[in-house]
Amino acid sequence: MDISRKINIIFAAGLITMATIAWGLSSHYLTQAKTEEIQSIRHLLIEEREKQALNLVENAFSVVRTADFYETARNAIRGMKYGPGGKHYFFVLDVDGMFWVHPTKPELEETVAMDLQDASGKEFIREIIEIAQKDGEGSLLYTEKEDETNQVVSKKGHFKLYKDWGWILCTGIPVDDIETIATAKESAIEAGFHSHMRQFVMYLVGFGLFMALFSRLLVWWKIVKPIRRATAMMQEIAQGEADLTKRLKVESSDEIGQWAMSFNAFVENTQAMIREIMAHARSLQTASGEMRVVSNSLAAGTDQTFTETHWVTNSVNDMNINLSDAAISLNQTTHTVRQIAISSAEMNKSLESIEEKTEQALAITQNAVVRAVDASEKILNLGHMAAIIGEINEAIAEITDQVNLLSINAAIEAAKAGEAGKGFQVVAREMKGLSAQTAEASRHIKAQIKQIRDTSHQAIDEVENITKVIHNIDGYVQDIARATREQAKHTNSITRDIRETSLTLDHVNDNVASCSQSTSLIVRKISEVNTTAGDMAQGNQNLIANAAMLTSMADQLQTMVFRFKTGEEGLPRHAAMH
Repeated sequence: MDISRKINIIFAAGLITMATIAWGLSSHYLTQAKTEEIQSIRHLLIEEREKQALNLVENAFSVVRTADFYETARNAIRGMKYGPGGKHYFFVLDVDGMFWVHPTKPELEETVAMDLQDASGKEFIREIIEIAQKDGEGSLLYTEKEDETNQVVSKKGHFKLYKDWGWILCTGIPVDDIETIATAKESAIEAGFHSHMRQFVMYLVGFGLFMALFSRLLVWWKIVKPIRRATAMMQEIAQGEADLTKRLKVESSDEIGQWAMSFNAFVENTQAMIREIMAHARSLQTASGEMRVVSNSLAAGTDQTFTETHWVTNSVNDMNINLSDAAISLNQTTHTVRQIAISSAEMNKSLESIEEKTEQALAITQNAVVRAVDASEKILNLGHMAAIIGEINEAIAEITDQVNLLSINAAIEAAKAGEAGKGFQVVAREMKGLSAQTAEASRHIKAQIKQIRDTSHQAIDEVENITKVIHNIDGYVQDIARATREQAKHTNSITRDIRETSLTLDHVNDNVASCSQSTSLIVRKISEVNTTAGDMAQGNQNLIANAAMLTSMADQLQTMVFRFKTGEEGLPRHAAMH
């Protein structure tokens, strides 16, 4: 049941209640008016009978006053009868209660009947005498039984004192017919009452129909129509496709008008809120697109870092293998020099053997020079790779700073978005944590690269020393070849030089072993860098997935809010950053 029917039912109930009250009040007042009119008729009839009795008593009083003797007056009064058939009469008594004239009961004449009672037991003779002596005249209601019909009739008696003789002239006019006349009048009044009531009912029904029609139109125009307009707008808002630029027309200052103004204020606030949500949705979509771009860039940098560190690892492994070969060669050289030292004692015995050994030593030293130069170049390349890794690490640090800044901005935008930005706020925290881990790993890599570069510089210096030593050895071997013929003369000098060479080779062998250990350490650190780069790549993949999810959420949010018409539909709905 809609509100118009409810209001009409309430109004109809009010009209019915008012009609019932009006009917009751009208019935009461008409009944009261009818009763008062009947009583007024009775009163008028009694007054008429009293006037009639008064006139009759005055006529009889004139007769008595003009009579010369008592008997003349008595006879005249006996003959004065009136009414239908001469049924009504006059009677005379004195102040002592003695009857002088009584046409219907002559036996009472000249007898004292002070205690005479009427048909109801009322001592009306005594009351008549008392009133007459006091006021001179008066009236009295009493009853009398008729002789012919033996019926008790009520009479309105009037009397007057004739002081000269002490007579009281009395007559009684029947008043029972007054009730008959009043009943007849009451029937006529009752008929008029019903006629008035029918007219009142007709007027009341007509007025009620008019008021019902008028109230329905008024309720429809002033209440139902504004409420239905507001209901239609609320239904549109509830369905999510409302035109928030529309407003209810305020046509009055009553409660409906105030309600319409409040509803307009609600729609206006909703419009402002939807506009703000639209702006945040656009910002969220733009930020998510930028985050995806940065994530893709970071993923590409991480993949490149992983590839280059893997290449550096292989290079360092190759260098380590070469250093191992150089160590083996140095060990062989040391062993050879030692053999030379042993053979130097026998050099005088076999110059040919010395010459052969010298040629072998020369070949070995030349090979050592080549390997030392190769090792120096590889270690130099290792330094260059470490520098490149350092530059990559700096790029990763810059990207990490950008990600951290982006996560802070994302957290701020998520806080602005309120409930809708909780999911994005979680992603922002994960980005911030990942950027912190990346920054920590970057600092660790930077420290390890610095150590690699320092170690590489040291290795280069050592290799250069080895190269110099090997060049010296080569010179020594050449000198040995040139001095083979003079070996016999210089056996002691050669033995001493070979001993020094053996010591130098031991020192070089130790340095090569240390360099091999350093390259092994570099390999382990680069492996750790590879592991960190892999973790960063996995984190970037998660970041890209979360950015895509965030972009999808921003698209859904824009789709929802753009279902409302706010007057800003001309703005672009998508940031076009995917």
